Amino acid sequence: MSVFTVPKDKQEISVHFEQGVTSGGMIFLERYPEERSIHSKLSAFLEEPTSFFPFLVTEKNTTELLNKKQIRAIEIDYADKYLEISFMHIEDMTVFFKDGSVISGTILTDAPAALSRLSDCLNFPDKFITVKTGDRLFYINKEMILKVVSR
Repeated sequence: MSVFTVPKDKQEISVHFEQGVTSGGMIFLERYPEERSIHSKLSAFLEEPTSFFPFLVTEKNTTELLNKKQIRAIEIDYADKYLEISFMHIEDMTVFFKDGSVISGTILTDAPAALSRLSDCLNFPDKFITVKTGDRLFYINKEMILKVVSR
């Protein structure tokens, strides 16, 4: 009997849930034939229509299936030399979540000049926005946001 497997790339992340609960581990991103940045792979992964994804919890060495809609944010190391991101719109802002937590940073979006207001960027159909804070990137679930204030 032959076993069919789909090659995947592991990516270390921290998953932030409501009330400040965080879990570290690995997700499995599609391996594309053409070279794509980790940012492109992670963004595509988060925007896929599937609700659940496998998450290898580092601390427990077990796999859990997480619901994307229940994730407040996914965090990765921005200092990663393989990240390679270029954006058309960058704006400092503070994100206020429904649970009272806050993230301040810079929103990074690939917005054309005609749609580069913060409100335009937040209203794109993507489910997650990208925010840079120091040497960390946060992929924030827009459903968890209460409000955003430009700084």
